[in-house]
Amino acid sequence: MPDTLAGLLIFAALAMPGLVYTARRRLYSSGPTPSAFIELATIVTISLVALGAALIVLLVADSFFPEATPDLDALAREPRAELAESFRRWLAWCAGLLGLATLGAWGAARRKYPDDEGAVVKSKSLWQLAFRDWDESAGSGYVYLRIRLKGGLQAVEGFLREYDARFDATEDRDLLLSAPISIVEPDGTRRELEADYLWMAARAADWVSISHGRPHPSESGGNGGTVDTDGS
Repeated sequence: MPDTLAGLLIFAALAMPGLVYTARRRLYSSGPTPSAFIELATIVTISLVALGAALIVLLVADSFFPEATPDLDALAREPRAELAESFRRWLAWCAGLLGLATLGAWGAARRKYPDDEGAVVKSKSLWQLAFRDWDESAGSGYVYLRIRLKGGLQAVEGFLREYDARFDATEDRDLLLSAPISIVEPDGTRRELEADYLWMAARAADWVSISHGRPHPSESGGNGGTVDTDGS
């Protein structure tokens, strides 16, 4: 790893194609998030391939238009003298080639792969898509959830009050249900929970079923307040 500021900046610039590829690939991948090691290996590999392709472009351009490119022979013979004499020219070409490599990686990230068939482009949290953005035809905006708790022992039902709209699907996300809230036992027995709200973490849920447009009891004088589905 570089131990100077200049080395760190150069390292970050050279890794830019891989970083752009990885970041854009996440938007189009429907598979699980890879490990940190796999992501690092991907960044390094994509950066090397993209920069190698950009170098080939420079060599081809030098063969056909030598007057327009920096002096590669002089760089090979006396690198310090050549860089000192033609620093601005080399800087412009390096910036252009880095931009070309990054643009190529950005385009490659959009390429469809076998596991992408039928995948949704995720620009938002899937909770936000399911709870709010796919509720265009429901009208009322009230969202009713049935949450099966892990272990298959019980389920919880209630109206969605608020939820965590972070993009990452982590177990730290949470949501808030508003009354009336029901606990459903495995045998189907239902009992109402004496509470105005119920907080739940994603780690406690096995699966969640979502019903849009259900009338809220508050509209007819029942318990519960106004449902806010804007997310937190």
